[in-house]
Amino acid sequence: MSLTNKTFSGLKWTFLDTFFLKGSLFIFTLFLARLVGPAEFGLIGILTVFISVGNALVDGGLSISLIRSLNTDSKDYSTVFITNLIFSLIIYLILFFTANYISNFFKQPLLCNLIRVYCLSFILSAFSSIQIAILIKNLKFKKLTILNIPGTIIGLIFSLYLVNEGLGVWSLVVMYLTSQLINTVLLWKHSEWKPTLEFSKQKFDLHFFYGYKLMIATVIDTLFKNIYNLIIGKFYSIKTLGYFDRAQSLNEYPITVIVGIINKVSYPILSEMQNDKDKIADSYKKLMKTTFFITTPLIFSVIMIAKPLFLLVLGKEWIEASNFFQILCLASIFYPIHAFNIIVLKIYGRTDLYLNIEILKKIIIVLSITALFSFGIYGLIWSNFITSVIALIINTKYSSKLINYSFKNQIYDMFPVILSSTIMAFLMYFVLMQIEKYSLFLQILIPIAVGYLFYFSYNVMIKNRSIIYILNLIKKQ
Repeated sequence: MSLTNKTFSGLKWTFLDTFFLKGSLFIFTLFLARLVGPAEFGLIGILTVFISVGNALVDGGLSISLIRSLNTDSKDYSTVFITNLIFSLIIYLILFFTANYISNFFKQPLLCNLIRVYCLSFILSAFSSIQIAILIKNLKFKKLTILNIPGTIIGLIFSLYLVNEGLGVWSLVVMYLTSQLINTVLLWKHSEWKPTLEFSKQKFDLHFFYGYKLMIATVIDTLFKNIYNLIIGKFYSIKTLGYFDRAQSLNEYPITVIVGIINKVSYPILSEMQNDKDKIADSYKKLMKTTFFITTPLIFSVIMIAKPLFLLVLGKEWIEASNFFQILCLASIFYPIHAFNIIVLKIYGRTDLYLNIEILKKIIIVLSITALFSFGIYGLIWSNFITSVIALIINTKYSSKLINYSFKNQIYDMFPVILSSTIMAFLMYFVLMQIEKYSLFLQILIPIAVGYLFYFSYNVMIKNRSIIYILNLIKKQ
């Protein structure tokens, strides 16, 4: 199968998995938000921090090392499996015994039991991480998607029952654990690989010394990505944190999903080319420009329709969150570029540079938050945008040396998309002002239709290479 066919097939099945399966979970959380309100989602915002950090510690970057390695055998897989399982048990026990202190720190008694139950997911993740890594390494995204379907559906049904029983935020916890348990069982049943008691110190050293820097960098990145949750949860009301958490989730979901899909597919494929720098550079540029072409108008459009969107989806109680959402969207414009520049470092095994970059970016976050903290909640949220712009410059500086694709050239390639997306946004704003008395649904639908009609027509007219690449890819399929 050619590179193009491999990429398209992987994207197709990963898109199905992410949008139709994980997307259904996302939609359910929106439904739950209308029922339980901002305060309960503030608890989820705090809980997310510890779950995210725990997941980063459990895997330790070892699965990424397995996917990247060209020659792996049963001993590699069993060694990493045993390591992940031990790490997961240690992390779970630490959080179990510190849960009471965490709930006291945030003055939220319910957090203690939430953490102790939700963190069981670490152990489930350890049991399925190798099977998932093998499927991704072998580009079996179709099989991975099919195996995810039953757990997602059963988890949703079970959770809907619990919502009707009035369990609120617990229904979300149970949904996640149920889905993960069923997915893990199915992955074990349908995996050709089964763990053994083989543990090789040589294999452990190989994957650990590649992965531990990624683990540290990921933990640091996760902590600082959620630092706003921690600060808002401590210094502001739990309701304000609920606003922020939903705004951040609505902002992150479409972008991280699209970038995550492409990263998930492109990483194993590009890893196969790691000895051919020219080929990697060419493929990287196509993927980066195509992703940016898709995500940028998406961000600009949701900024324009934020208020009617929040009123329609979440209700009047959540309207304050729409202001947070618009600022966070601006901060996420360059997220795809961040992600692709980091992939380059991982492919070439430069986890040392990756770690150094993450530490440098986190210092900038601390300085930015410190400088703007006195300006209140909006100062904190605007600091997110400032650090995103600075981080873009740092990421591209390091990766450009490996693929000869400078920051200047990347900005030059992105400029036509930014220009056309900006014009599209102004056009949408003008249309929205003319129809503000219409129904909320039409206030969303009409500006989007007009905006995207302009965006695609304009890019076809100027013969933007990204849209030509996408159309050719679709025609070939």
